Amino acid sequence: MTTQVIVIADQRCRAMIEQWVHNPAWMIVQVESPDMLRGKVHNITAEAEARVGRVGRHRERSVIMLEGGPDRDRTWSVWVRATFSNYKRAYLAFIRHAYGVTLTGDDVPGYQVDHLSNKAYAPTGQEFIRLEAIPKVANQRWGVNFESRRTENTDARPSHRLSYMSCAKLGGQLPPAGPNDSVGINALVAYFTSIGLDPQEARNGVTSMLQHAYWRR
Repeated sequence: MTTQVIVIADQRCRAMIEQWVHNPAWMIVQVESPDMLRGKVHNITAEAEARVGRVGRHRERSVIMLEGGPDRDRTWSVWVRATFSNYKRAYLAFIRHAYGVTLTGDDVPGYQVDHLSNKAYAPTGQEFIRLEAIPKVANQRWGVNFESRRTENTDARPSHRLSYMSCAKLGGQLPPAGPNDSVGINALVAYFTSIGLDPQEARNGVTSMLQHAYWRR
């Protein structure tokens, strides 16, 4: 069962990356309330219908699941309030419900269950943030070397979309050491180009991300 969960986590990461490349505007990862998700699958099309409901025994006021069609990798997701702490268990309950697979143990080897938008961005703590299992090494490196800097320079607001940083983490890509790390920057630009972005668009996105992180108020 553990191997199956790893395969599912990888499939879901790749599906999100593909959707982000296709249409970044639909890739909402933090919402003010469940009502913002009702009636639409934001990461597919405006017309796709979806249902919002409970995940296992978790209360809907803390954990919600978006169901939207047969392609679970693309159109199903799990969201938790920013203040909800047991989000790994919520993710595994979602995998069990959506895919019928139960993890043997408490961890997804090689992955970390995490928010796709830093909960520090949530202005009230009541916002719902999407969860995914993210490649572990990349998630840790971005958190230590980059994410804290970016948080300092990001205003809290109730809604967020998938960022270049989050997409890189989903793809297992490591962060540049800083705005002067040309080798690291070029490697990241090459990655974004390889998944379908225009080379100049990719460079502009990475440059903007670094400027935002390393600019001090």
